[in-house]
Amino acid sequence: MMTRLAHSLVAASLAASCTAIVRAQETQLPVGTWSGTVRNLAAAPRNQPARPASLTVARVKDPHVLWRGGTGEILTVNLRLQQQTYEVGAVELTESRLVLSFTETEFGQPVTCALLKQKDGSYEGDCAGGMSRRVMLTPPPPAPEK
Repeated sequence: MMTRLAHSLVAASLAASCTAIVRAQETQLPVGTWSGTVRNLAAAPRNQPARPASLTVARVKDPHVLWRGGTGEILTVNLRLQQQTYEVGAVELTESRLVLSFTETEFGQPVTCALLKQKDGSYEGDCAGGMSRRVMLTPPPPAPEK
């Protein structure tokens, strides 16, 4: 039998995952792979060369469409920094910024990356929380009109 605490944890986990999906859908992120770089800000050596980074936004079939409703599709968002891939839990995209939140896997700490839109259309900013990184991402080209 599950304890009351276990039931609460399961319910909170389900609510958080549903919230992340809704937020990703509402942001209208361009589907595709955003390419860019990441730099370490905290640990030595400080001025390391930039390493590859990417944000993959994909539209997939919703396995829970019967109870969730909607279009039958959801967005999945994954951030790859160096050799680690993180499932993004919350995304906010506005005209001037992109904010990503995920959990750092080594120590389980929450991380938020706040990237500001640059003149060239890319987004650049810092990640804080479980890691200190400077990230630059360029969105994919717009999809061709049908």
